[in-house]
Amino acid sequence: MEGQRLLVMGDNHGDTESLETVVEETEGAEFDYIVHTGDITDAHRRGVGTAADQLRELEPLFADLAERGELVYIYGNRDSERGGDKHVTERYELSPGTRLPKGGAVKVAGQRFTADPDDVGDDDVLVTHGQLPEPFYSFDGRAYFCGHTHRGWHRGRALNSAHLKKVRKGYLGAYFIVELDGDGLQVECRGIDESWTAIECPDHSWYRTQFQPEKFGCRLCKFGSAEALREVAWTAYASHVDEPGEDAIDATDLVSGVLALLDGADDAEEQFRAYLDTLLKQPGPHDPLQPSDGNPTTLVPR
Repeated sequence: MEGQRLLVMGDNHGDTESLETVVEETEGAEFDYIVHTGDITDAHRRGVGTAADQLRELEPLFADLAERGELVYIYGNRDSERGGDKHVTERYELSPGTRLPKGGAVKVAGQRFTADPDDVGDDDVLVTHGQLPEPFYSFDGRAYFCGHTHRGWHRGRALNSAHLKKVRKGYLGAYFIVELDGDGLQVECRGIDESWTAIECPDHSWYRTQFQPEKFGCRLCKFGSAEALREVAWTAYASHVDEPGEDAIDATDLVSGVLALLDGADDAEEQFRAYLDTLLKQPGPHDPLQPSDGNPTTLVPR
């Protein structure tokens, strides 16, 4: 399959200012595809009536984007009211672009997009709103795009699109220009009202590339790496056993699986072994694995 140029964004939560800026800054540009990773509105907090009004306000901007490339979008958790009983599409449907249904698939101009991680072919693009850990560490499709966490992150063929909306700290987010070919993703991050930078932390090289405003540093250095290590531990476990959620795994096999996922990065083994030592002695409430009864070097799911 030939190379493709994509515009990727998400999480504007009904905000028009950020999307207007994307439209203005990409005027005259052409893309093969434009992908929105969800949370287009804020029905979750404002209700579906207000969210429908937000869609109407955003629709001309989506129409402008759809003139620059094939627009594909998915809805997120914020596009439903609390509890998930009412969805914004019960009140209004966007006209421009192609909606990728949750768990479904669509084919647009020859490219298959799927929202089902268990239904991904070699040439398929996976799009989900929530970030799935497995595709970030082990993915065989063409590309994976997601949002929800508001944390820009690029690893291998996966990209989290950060956010467009203004956050509590007072700045708008970013969007991404992606060159996609057989070798993977080449990613350019463009901040909307602040300069964003690609961070490749020498102390956490296994995590690959983070995107944040320049005034912030590595998230793992600031907040710790436990969350990321929990994710990679579960991913290695799930790829090793026949029945994830039931089978046990030897600690040695878990370490080998983690290092394979992290491509043998120099800092990966030391940091994961330190996490594993703590896990074997006293697992925390958020750890996905714990020592099995009677065998302290074998781990089972919690």
